[in-house]
Amino acid sequence: AVHLRVVELVTSDDSPPLDDGIFADDVPLDVADLSNMMIIMLYAMIFVPHIYYIIIIFNFIYIMSDYYNCFFTF
Repeated sequence: AVHLRVVELVTSDDSPPLDDGIFADDVPLDVADLSNMMIIMLYAMIFVPHIYYIIIIFNFIYIMSDYYNCFFTF
């Protein structure tokens, strides 16, 4: 199962900004990771046509989760 959850983008003054610890609670969402994920999805859409519709469904879930200001857990 894949669990997506919201992380705080603003850290408290008590902890350093990159103190991920064990559960990575204080690490903000990295934009570079999202761009790399989109490049991987584009590569998969071109060279692996089988999972094209799975990627469309995942993008729909991601966009709707951004619309509702939360991540869906599935």
